[in-house]
Amino acid sequence: PENHSQLAAAIIRPYVRPEVTWVIEMHGLFQMAYYAPQLGRDGAGPRRYADHEWYDSCMRVCRDWDQEAFDPDYPTRPLAHFEPLLREIFSRPPFDPDVLEGRGA
Repeated sequence: PENHSQLAAAIIRPYVRPEVTWVIEMHGLFQMAYYAPQLGRDGAGPRRYADHEWYDSCMRVCRDWDQEAFDPDYPTRPLAHFEPLLREIFSRPPFDPDVLEGRGA
């Protein structure tokens, strides 16, 4: 649980643009803004990245998707719904410059 963000980012890094990788890598820290106080921990960690170009993207992902997913009544689709997208992403050639530079899919 403490490094799931970094592990997920390492897996997807060759297949997505850097913004997506950064958001995935940082979402564990950013999520602490929501639940760290309940654990008696400091939730201010994300603030040190406030000037980062993808800060708002990460905050939005955590607020709109990641945070909401902690609700057991959160409406979600079955994993099979996401399989075609995963197959599409992971069938790309790794480190495709068009994808990594935001020109491709």
